Parts: sequence; C-alpha cells; structure tokens
Amino acid sequence: MEVSQMKISKLFSLILIIFLVTSISGCLTVPILKVTTTIGGTTDAPTIETIEAEQGAMDALKRPKDYPPHMPGVYVWVLQGTDMINFWTSTDYTGPRTYELTAGFKDGKEPKSGDTLRIWVQIVDESGGYVANNEITMVWD
Repeated sequence: MEVSQMKISKLFSLILIIFLVTSISGCLTVPILKVTTTIGGTTDAPTIETIEAEQGAMDALKRPKDYPPHMPGVYVWVLQGTDMINFWTSTDYTGPRTYELTAGFKDGKEPKSGDTLRIWVQIVDESGGYVANNEITMVWD
C-alpha cells in the first residue's frame, strides 16, 4: 500500500510542477520589435521602399534568438547609439515583396521608454555583399 501512495504522491507533484511552469511561463513576457519592410525594384536591383516598426511583447520562452544568416537575405539590425541590441535577425531574400521579421533583444539590452532606436534593414547577396539598405528611427514607448 505504501508503494501505491508514493506513486500517487509523485504523480501529483509532477502534475503540480507542470501546471506551475506552464502558468508562470505565460506571465513572463519580453519586448520584441516587429519589422515590416517593402522591397521594390527587381530581384537583381532591389530597393528598400518602406520600413515600419512596431514594438510588442512575447512569451519569454518563445522569444526570437539568433537566426542563422541567410544569403541572399534580408537583415534587421536594431541599434541604440552604435550598439546592436537585437539578436541576429534575417530571412531569405526571394525578390521584391513585403517581408516581416521579428527581432528579439539581447539580455540586458531591452529598450526602455524614451530610448531612441535606429532600425536598419539591409539586403545582402549570396556572398554576403551589401545590395541595398535603408533605416528609420523610432522612440521606444
């Protein structure tokens, strides 16, 4: 009888731990930056026509980290002064269209209200050479 009670006790403890972890993880959010950029021109001669940046928040366990570099690719850098504060953020460049990228911030580098950020979007070719770039400035709310 003791063995059965121990198994039930361990099972109950495991269920309780899983419940606590899943309920707490939804409460821990981190700031992110959603960047939408429209690229025009041609595949071989693109131009970055627009950049829009929207601050948001995401579950800390799901936040973006470093993405592997894409070549050719569309890259986003978030700069505070000369310091890159976001994780490596890129996606495949497939020609002129609208691209959406989500930048996560490095630990301890999260922007604070009133911080001025430069959002720099760049297109690189298959060898990593610069093809086009543009930037905007925003103030973090």
